[in-house]
Amino acid sequence: MAYFCFKRGRTRSLTTTPYVLVYQPIGRDARKKPTFCTRLTDRTAAQGSRLKLTASVLGTPEPSVEWLRDGLPLFLNSDDPAMRRFRSTCRDGLANLEVIDASPSDSGEYTCVARNIHGEVTSTAVLKVFAGFEPAPFPPTFTRAIKDTYRVGEDELVLECRVRSHPSPKVTWLKDGVPVRMGSRYQMTELRDGVCRLTVSSPESGDSGRYTCKAENLLWSDQISESITFLGRDQYGSSRRSARSTVGQCLSRDSRRPQFSSVLTDHLVPSGGTIALQVEVKGAPKPEITWLRGSEPLLSRTSQRVRTFEESGVHTLMVAGVTESEAGLYTCRASNLFGHVDTSAAVEVVPHGSVRGGKPAMFMSRPDQDMAVALGEDITVSFRVAGDPKPQVTWMKGIRDITNSQRSLKETFDDYVRLTLKRALPSDVGTYCILAKNVYGCDRSFVTVRIRQRARSLTPSGDWNNLETSTILRDIRDQLERDRLKDFLGTDTEVRVRPQAQHNKACNVKFLGSIPAWSRCNSTTVSHPLETAMSDISKEEAMVAL
Repeated sequence: MAYFCFKRGRTRSLTTTPYVLVYQPIGRDARKKPTFCTRLTDRTAAQGSRLKLTASVLGTPEPSVEWLRDGLPLFLNSDDPAMRRFRSTCRDGLANLEVIDASPSDSGEYTCVARNIHGEVTSTAVLKVFAGFEPAPFPPTFTRAIKDTYRVGEDELVLECRVRSHPSPKVTWLKDGVPVRMGSRYQMTELRDGVCRLTVSSPESGDSGRYTCKAENLLWSDQISESITFLGRDQYGSSRRSARSTVGQCLSRDSRRPQFSSVLTDHLVPSGGTIALQVEVKGAPKPEITWLRGSEPLLSRTSQRVRTFEESGVHTLMVAGVTESEAGLYTCRASNLFGHVDTSAAVEVVPHGSVRGGKPAMFMSRPDQDMAVALGEDITVSFRVAGDPKPQVTWMKGIRDITNSQRSLKETFDDYVRLTLKRALPSDVGTYCILAKNVYGCDRSFVTVRIRQRARSLTPSGDWNNLETSTILRDIRDQLERDRLKDFLGTDTEVRVRPQAQHNKACNVKFLGSIPAWSRCNSTTVSHPLETAMSDISKEEAMVAL
């Protein structure tokens, strides 16, 4: 079939013959249509911040993703310089739209469209970017330990770690406690996502030592350290060739060594406060944990002030009432049959009155160390904290911050603080850490929560065939009542139930031993060794009263 297009004018006419593509319709399968597992959510951000809109989508074949803003394609004009601040990725069903250096003009309704040959679905969220709006500040926290890499081609030794903070922290690198002077051989770089990098050009064996990355803002100063050993380029090359030749033997061993999911960071602790170091360790077989101060192991059995415990893979060392003599380098060593790994932190104890113009954070009164609540009750802890500037209080369970979770509530009045976790669940059992910290120091307190069991019912279960006397008597706490039952019924007996004919709607209960003061039986007729008949009992249940 041919199609013609005519264009007529005063002087001439034009005829063209277009191509017509006819597509064969493809049968759609609603089961393979894209589906959002996680939809977009509304976001609020400050001007200049970096944010990400994320949704997860499934479909067969894997759907393509398009982003709209206020109903129009977002990347319609790719030449617009403003579009360089937007990055779209879709990998393994996870669709991301990243906005770098957000501005108020980026506010609007964003839609993620996922489509394949079987259909399309959309998810929409509203983004609001405010000018002059400052998110709540939070102190620096290191989320990745220092890792060293030697680049043979560039002849560079690269140290990297990662830190989270708002506002952005001032980062300083130190070697053996002395600040590193940036110059021709040393270069410091702060990358996106909080990555801090120190590059050493043409490294030598003299560049080995203990390196520290220190991050500080108005709220807090935190630092992380790692011992780096570099034996020279030739040594690195030979060790690399040796490792390559034995990689098949060592790969399995290295992969089964313990691994730290979180690392220790350096601490400032007020005199009389509590040292608390926590790490998360993974490994199979389960690693053994050893805590050291300097090169000496710390044993909880040698001092009542030293306590170690483990919960869900998170290992904690707690030293209460610290003095200046307990400052030093603390190390957590995790070891199993396939090797060991270490992570270390320097702990400094701040004496009273040694800080001019301020006071380190410290607990003036501490919450109870142990508490029991019933399911559904609120978990509430109260305490007093002091310090100048005023300490920030953080509530942790393991290494997870729950201060601002949906079920948490924090109330403050002067130096009094009350933390509440609403409606206790079985998963809330465990040890909680409360941190009070300011720029001059950090103090910690621990609370262990357990679920209080409800009082056990004295009603026997439905299985009466083999009910032991000792089991029932264990539920009767009153000694006088026990003695009375023993005298009345004897102690070498048991209870048996024998159903009667169906039309009789009854069962016989023969008491051959001790039972609680009252019991229930789903029957209508009851007989007793004393031949006491109980008639006129309802069809639903019979009560046997002693």
